[in-house]
Amino acid sequence: MRRLLRFETRLEVHAFLKEHGVALRYTEADLKDDIRTHVELGLLDHNDCLDEEERAVLHDALWDSEENVKAGRVVNADAVLRDLRSSKQRPDH
Repeated sequence: MRRLLRFETRLEVHAFLKEHGVALRYTEADLKDDIRTHVELGLLDHNDCLDEEERAVLHDALWDSEENVKAGRVVNADAVLRDLRSSKQRPDH
C-alpha cells in the first residue's frame, strides 16, 4: 500500500487512510503476527525500525481504527483507492 500511494513511511499511509475515514481493521495482535512472520522469512530483523514515538502513533491509529470499525465508521477501501488513482492521473493545476 505504501508503495502504491508513493509514501515514504507506513505512518504516512496510516495517517492518510485515517484522514479519509478508512479503518485499518488491523489489531495489535495482527501487527505482532505480521512482524513475527516477516522476521521468520528474513524480511525484517527483530528491530522494526520504529522509535517509541512512531510506535505510539501506530498503536493509537490501530486502536482508533478498531473503534471506528466497531462504531460502523468505515468506507470502502476500493473506492478510496479508485479516487486516489484517478486523482493521480489528472494533471496538476
